[in-house]
Amino acid sequence: MTAQPATGHCLCGAIRFEVAAEPLSTNFCHCESCRRHSGGVAAPFATFRKDAVRWAGAERASYRSSPPVVRSFCDRCGSPLAYEHDGSADEIDLYLGAFDDPARFPVAKHVHYGERV
Repeated sequence: MTAQPATGHCLCGAIRFEVAAEPLSTNFCHCESCRRHSGGVAAPFATFRKDAVRWAGAERASYRSSPPVVRSFCDRCGSPLAYEHDGSADEIDLYLGAFDDPARFPVAKHVHYGERV
């Protein structure tokens, strides 16, 4: 458990979140879908148990980008917030850039590295 909960929000602040746990993992994802959703050459994530994340403010919008994947974002400002996979239904990947202090969760690995730019 972290000493203080980690907090974050979308660009406009309409959606906020708080996480009261250490991440299960941290990674840069290089897959084409994550690149397109984030607009970057790799998407940095921290993975948490869903029950450790508390959401506040507006509801997240979502898009099922492939049969097992749902990506959520703010429908006001467009900020990507999370990635969820049906195969890991109790986990959620939060974009590191949405955290107030993203450096708190150093990235430990690269996934889908074969698809890197």
